[in-house]
Amino acid sequence: MSAATTEDVACTIKPPVFLGFRSGTRERPSGVCVVDVVLPPGKTVDIERISFKNFYTAFLSIRLQRRSPGREGAPAKWCTALRDCPLMKNPHTEGGAHDYYNLHRKQLQVSADEVSCVRLILKQPSWSWSSFGVEDVRVYPRAPPPEPDKELSEWLLALETVDPPVQVGPGGGRGGRVSEPPADVGTQPSHAGQSDLHRLRRTLRRGWLLRHSIIIADIKAVHFCCSVLV
Repeated sequence: MSAATTEDVACTIKPPVFLGFRSGTRERPSGVCVVDVVLPPGKTVDIERISFKNFYTAFLSIRLQRRSPGREGAPAKWCTALRDCPLMKNPHTEGGAHDYYNLHRKQLQVSADEVSCVRLILKQPSWSWSSFGVEDVRVYPRAPPPEPDKELSEWLLALETVDPPVQVGPGGGRGGRVSEPPADVGTQPSHAGQSDLHRLRRTLRRGWLLRHSIIIADIKAVHFCCSVLV
C-alpha cells in the first residue's frame, strides 16, 4: 500500500519569476509565471502529492527535475509531468480563482520518483487580473512500504521445512507405537523458537494419528457388527 505521509517535505519556495516580452521600448507581461520548489541540496524525494491554493492562475504545468535511478553522479534531467491543467473554469471569471488543489502522483504523466526540484509554470491569459500565482505550496512524500515482521517471517519459513516421515508401528490402530525420528537426525534448530515449533508439529502429528486410529477401529467395529447381523 502506498499512502502519503502527513508530514510535508521541507522545501524552499523561490520567488515567482514573471516572464515578459519587449514591444518596442516597453516590457509587456506574457501571462506566464515560474515558481521553483527546491529540495535541500543532495536530497531527493518520491512525491505522493502536491497541494497548493490558487490565486487567479488559469492553467498549471509541472516539470520535475529527476535523477536517473541506478546512475550515481549522473546529472538530473527535466521532464514534463503535467501540461496546462485548468484551475479556473474561465480565465475571465472568478470560478476556481481561490480553490485548494491536490495533485496526486497518479495524475502525473511521468513517475514522480527521485525528484530534486519541482517547477510550477503558471499561466493567466486574461488581462482582467493584475496579478496571479499560487500560495501555500506543499510537497508530500510517498510513504515507504511497511517492513515485514522478522519474527513472523522466520516462523512461517520454519513451517515450510520438510520433516522426516513419521513411521507408524504394527497394528495401525489403538496401541500402535509411533516412531519418532532420532534427535540427531536433520539440522539443529537455528534459534530457540524452532524447538518449540518442532514440539508443536510432533503434538499435531500424534493427534492426527490418534484420530486416524480411532476411525479405523470404528470402521472395523461396524464391519464386525454387520457380519454378526448377517
